Amino acid sequence: MKQLAAKMLPCMDLWGRLEMQVRTDTSQLLLQLQAREKALDNNQKMGASQKIVDLTSSSSVKEPQGSVFDADPLFTPTFESVARYTTEDVYERRDVIKTQDVFETRAVYEEQEVLETKVVGTQDLSEFASVDEAGIERRARFSITVGDGSTAVVKFNSARKITVKVDGVVEEFRFGAKDGSFRFGLQEALNSIEGISASYTDQGKLSIEAADGNTLSIFDVRNSPLQQLGLAEGVIDASVVGYQQVQVGTEQVKVGDEEIVTGSETVKVGNKQVLDGYDRELTGLERVDSASAIIENLLMSDQNHLEDLFGAIQANVDSESVQSLTDSLPDDAENNKDAPEAEPATNNWAAQK
Repeated sequence: MKQLAAKMLPCMDLWGRLEMQVRTDTSQLLLQLQAREKALDNNQKMGASQKIVDLTSSSSVKEPQGSVFDADPLFTPTFESVARYTTEDVYERRDVIKTQDVFETRAVYEEQEVLETKVVGTQDLSEFASVDEAGIERRARFSITVGDGSTAVVKFNSARKITVKVDGVVEEFRFGAKDGSFRFGLQEALNSIEGISASYTDQGKLSIEAADGNTLSIFDVRNSPLQQLGLAEGVIDASVVGYQQVQVGTEQVKVGDEEIVTGSETVKVGNKQVLDGYDRELTGLERVDSASAIIENLLMSDQNHLEDLFGAIQANVDSESVQSLTDSLPDDAENNKDAPEAEPATNNWAAQK
């Protein structure tokens, strides 16, 4: 900007010369305006003032064409800062939702038959104290088999001893001499056999049951002890005594659904006006008192408007004269650092006004 000001000093002197050329025409214009104003009636001054403005506009002020100084050189351009906006998209961050099924594990049941393999004797054994009292010969024996299992042989060895032999292994069971001791000794011996459950009814009768609905095979081996126990030889099959719900597995059952967040996304939801800066726009012309004021105004404005200054000079003087003057201007401010400072132009026209 300092270099620009240095270049403008000779221009100010040039402007003073130009003032002399336009002074005569402008003075005549003002005299005409003053004469017309005095001729108006005092009661019509307001209307006359408007006519003076109209006359001034039609006679002296021209609409800007090309350069802003194509009009009267005593008018300076006025500028205004205008906001400049740009349109931007508006985005929003949203969750990405997914609906998925909700399952629960449930047990799967199946109705199955309840099987039972049971044999109940016909003899009351509750009062016997020994094998002899039960009417069973000593060393008498019978066999009992559960399903496909091993066969057990029950032997009445003596008055108060019973043995059970399974796969060559013998186990002894002894009981006391009190009344009813025989039945408890027999029950203990039978319950030692795998898959057998022995008990007595309320009437003291022997009850033998095979586990898991397996068949039950009972046979005399020696001296027929089964008859004394109220039992009969043979194979007893399982019978259906009822039904039950048995869990056979599990399954996944849908019980509803739920929404879950699987991520996020950016979604355009609109747009907005955003201030992008300011533009300097020409809004009109303003009359000034002297050419020096125009130069000062240009120095205060953007550097790009200096071309308008030279356009104004060329519009009022011979182009060859202006060219010879502008060619004499220094190219750089440093070339004029030793030059004498130019005297400001005398604004004689302003003084006459």
